[in-house]
Amino acid sequence: MFVVCDATATPSSKHHRQLEQDPASAMKLQIAAPLIAALVYRAWSHKSLTPVGIATAFATAVVHAIHPWGVFFVLLAAFFLAGSAATKVRAS
Repeated sequence: MFVVCDATATPSSKHHRQLEQDPASAMKLQIAAPLIAALVYRAWSHKSLTPVGIATAFATAVVHAIHPWGVFFVLLAAFFLAGSAATKVRAS
């Protein structure tokens, strides 16, 4: 929930109005949560990250997922998958 100061209120009046949550953000959460779970599962099952790395990746993914712009989460997922693929090529 977001709280925004009313533009007509004086700074000392503490008059705030609450904005209703955008329905698009709820849909974004429904899409992001399974994707985060899939990325964490992949990192765990392929042993590509340590447990601390998985926890850090999870926290980073959540922060990127709650951002209003979805592009940051998509770029983070692409970075993880590309990095995993590049590591596999180097190891071969």
